[in-house]
Amino acid sequence: SHFLFLDEYNFGTLTLERRDKNEVEDEYWIEEETSETVVIPSVVTAWSIMNYIGSDMAKEYFRIITGRFSREVLKKQIEIQSRDEHEGMMSIYCKELRDELLQYRRKMIGKHFATYLTRAVAEIVKDFNQQHSHHSFDTNPVLEFIKAVMVVLELDQEVDTEVHVLKRSLFAQVG
Repeated sequence: SHFLFLDEYNFGTLTLERRDKNEVEDEYWIEEETSETVVIPSVVTAWSIMNYIGSDMAKEYFRIITGRFSREVLKKQIEIQSRDEHEGMMSIYCKELRDELLQYRRKMIGKHFATYLTRAVAEIVKDFNQQHSHHSFDTNPVLEFIKAVMVVLELDQEVDTEVHVLKRSLFAQVG
């Protein structure tokens, strides 16, 4: 699903906006076969848990990773559905599509997000250590960042194992 919901103050989803093909420049878009319009997916979020992170850098990484979690799955779904034009659009209820998307989400978290988040945590630690000498923090933005990202990723219960491994790895990275 492209909708993540923790509570009324913490959610993320995608909106789909139809635009004229000629108006679209560098954005990702979905081409419609029968018209001169395209569909542009946009990430819409309201994550109040982000307010507890503290660091602007960590907040930006949080926005990026939560947006990617929905947007990249949608891109993969469209890729799978349009891969074989002779069969037409596979329904989201099709078992093969669901299974392939699940494998993609597992790989995305276990490999792509693991690499990205390991680098992000290292940068946030570095930024925190530099800032810590000038400011005092009530909380550790590195730990709050990891906890917030894990709360969001854990909303997809089908990838619990990958999220658990990632969580352990990131907490081990910060000691």
